[in-house]
Amino acid sequence: MRRPILAGNWKMNKTRDEAIHFVLGVDYKLPKNGVDCIICAPAIILRDIVKRADILQVGAQNMNENDKGAYTGEISPIMLKDTGVKYVIIGHSERRQYYNETDSIVNAKIKKALEYDLNMVSLAYLDFIFLYSVLNLIISEYLYIESFLTSL
Repeated sequence: MRRPILAGNWKMNKTRDEAIHFVLGVDYKLPKNGVDCIICAPAIILRDIVKRADILQVGAQNMNENDKGAYTGEISPIMLKDTGVKYVIIGHSERRQYYNETDSIVNAKIKKALEYDLNMVSLAYLDFIFLYSVLNLIISEYLYIESFLTSL
């Protein structure tokens, strides 16, 4: 049986400090069995999150289909593996819309992720409304507890 995944994508949000604060505040509240909880974060803060997350799994928001080369601003699967990332989003509609990623490019990325044993979060199969609702619930609970503790 497939293991359920609860994944969130931070897109271009959260500074390094905000990300660390979030991970330290939420990680221990996540279920330890039965579901994989994943956060896909901007590449610049992946290492910081990987080092601090225990239950929370960490994913990249994108990956180039090449191992290395003159691809300014891109991140290779080798770099992701070295960072400790276990997941990567492939085929996101925003990448297709804003960066003109074609099926051919997505296919090359899938092959490269498989080559490097990176788990793929393929957004074509996720129920966005469910994930959005559950993740917002977790974040709301965290923010409520944080504000309550701050008021003491």
